[in-house]
Amino acid sequence: MLRDFYLEITASPSLCRDADEYGLLLRASSLRDFYRFSLSCDGQVRLDRLVNGTASSPQPWTLSGAFPPGAPSISRLAIWAKEKEMRFFVNEEYQFTVSDPMLPSGSIGVFARSAGDNAVTINFSELIIREIDE
Repeated sequence: MLRDFYLEITASPSLCRDADEYGLLLRASSLRDFYRFSLSCDGQVRLDRLVNGTASSPQPWTLSGAFPPGAPSISRLAIWAKEKEMRFFVNEEYQFTVSDPMLPSGSIGVFARSAGDNAVTINFSELIIREIDE
């Protein structure tokens, strides 16, 4: 269970197009409670929050010039999370900050999701997690 942390991971889409998504799940305490940091294959980023299975978007889709759209590509995702503040980065470029106290701790994961019937393939590697000191 992670509370205050800094995380980096490399995401490498090999099959990915249009509104397909991939990214990180964080502060997950169940299948119905987590944050989802998403990159879309058309070059956008967002943050979703699920609490008791109810979804909201503390940060809606925003166009980002920090990573190449489509595939193949390689991007380094990073999150700095301390208490209710979370900062999101792609390829060392700041994307946005969200302050939200709903899910203070939990586990992490990765995901990939097709927007249609086409296949999506994303490789994740080089995970680094560091504790943030008080």
